[in-house]
Amino acid sequence: SFILVTSFFTPVEPVDILELVPIIRSCEADCPCPESRDAIATSRQLYQQGNVEGALDAAQESLQWIQQVTNGAHKEMINAYETLVTVLLTAQDASTALSLCARSLFTAVQMTGFDSFETLQSHLHLQAILSEVGEYHLAIKHLMAARYITMLMGGERHPQIVNILQRLGGLFKKTLNFDEAIACYEDIHKRLAFGGDQINHAVVLDS
Repeated sequence: SFILVTSFFTPVEPVDILELVPIIRSCEADCPCPESRDAIATSRQLYQQGNVEGALDAAQESLQWIQQVTNGAHKEMINAYETLVTVLLTAQDASTALSLCARSLFTAVQMTGFDSFETLQSHLHLQAILSEVGEYHLAIKHLMAARYITMLMGGERHPQIVNILQRLGGLFKKTLNFDEAIACYEDIHKRLAFGGDQINHAVVLDS
């Protein structure tokens, strides 16, 4: 494509052709490494079949492929990380899963930005794993970050904030921060009163 440096109402002259300015467009491949995506698909299929060992091998192969091709600088890395983390958790290797999930968060921020769906999901995934292993204080930090990102992306009244507040309230109770837990539940009640969600009202009352 070219930009023609001339007025719409001015006749085109030979000199205008010489002054054509090229427009350079580039596009990052959605899948820079088909082998990695194929390995992810294989890993997920084996995982569904209950073959955890085979799924783990395929997930590791996927990560190796995408790292080799992109040097880690592509959002497809996030898919490879998430697939491997899922299998590792099933294999009871929470320590390695946490490490890879943290790398996935770093990649998400680097490749998609701080206020992106991928970054939000990485925070929520880390929170879930940290809660499972009893690292409640760290889990709370990731939930707080998730709440902030959700507000940035979807506004103060985004319904996902209620779910995050419910998780926060539960974690504050486990860390004996009852004042913070009560504040979360009060905030939820205000939001649900605004939205009129009676089902979630009942869930909060049970908390």
